[in-house]
Amino acid sequence: MEIELVRIKEELYALIDEFFTDSIRLYARRFLDDKLEEDTHFGLLTLFHYRMFGGEGDLIYKAGAAMELFMLSYDIFDDVQDQDASHKSWMQIPQPLAINVAIGLFNLGHYALQSSSTDLERLRLVVNMTQRQLLAAVNGQTIDLMNSVVDMESYMDMIEQKSASMLIMACMTGVLLATGEYNTTVETYAREMGFGAQLLNDYRNMIRWEHSSDITSGRRTLPILILLDELHKAAYLTEAQFDKLSEYISNDLFRSEIIRIFEQADVEMYIDVLLRTHYFQCMEHFDSLSLPESSRTLFITYFVNGLK
Repeated sequence: MEIELVRIKEELYALIDEFFTDSIRLYARRFLDDKLEEDTHFGLLTLFHYRMFGGEGDLIYKAGAAMELFMLSYDIFDDVQDQDASHKSWMQIPQPLAINVAIGLFNLGHYALQSSSTDLERLRLVVNMTQRQLLAAVNGQTIDLMNSVVDMESYMDMIEQKSASMLIMACMTGVLLATGEYNTTVETYAREMGFGAQLLNDYRNMIRWEHSSDITSGRRTLPILILLDELHKAAYLTEAQFDKLSEYISNDLFRSEIIRIFEQADVEMYIDVLLRTHYFQCMEHFDSLSLPESSRTLFITYFVNGLK
């Protein structure tokens, strides 16, 4: 998979150099460098599923590049809207400029996707599917921005639209380009991957405590809702005081007590159970495809190992 990732990176830089000029090219390359340092690569999911379902040829690298461009632009928009991740390169320049680069990257992703196959019918299916999933992500992001999550059901609904949709898009792009047919099994396990990945990300963000952007911004992710419930049961916070969690976390004395209640309630174990549930459900559906063991090993190693 490392070789596949190198090929996707080469395609990405070639696209940026071909279509962007002057300063926007420099910013786009800098943002891409930042993005590619992450462990998760959506383009690899597309490549993996394309090969797994019998796809051949090199045009698929353009599809892989398209997924990375969609995700990079999505990350930029998300961070600008949330006003967090100040360490990211796109958060260190004027916001109008960052947004302009993101628009360029998003459109470049569509161009790359349109160039990823000579089979026009399969391209039509892929473009329609990606547009549906990207629109679902916008719906999910709106729920997140409005901070309207109040329980596990609404949290899962938000994740399904905001996060799972992007994983479904990456996986299904490879499947459709290889076979021309939509695969509901792949959709199902990609959704489970999305649930697990977002839950893990939100949990890791929360336990950064006073540095948690979710806590300081007053967002209500599932881990924070669980924490608030435990604080309420311990009679440490009333429901009327929930909005003051960020204020309490910034105080050393209050923070120590909140962490003590958190650890005593074993919230970590509960989150771990939820993560493992998503992992095993994901693998149950993946295994139903009856693929070679080599495909299973690659899938676990590169895409879902962090969830178990």
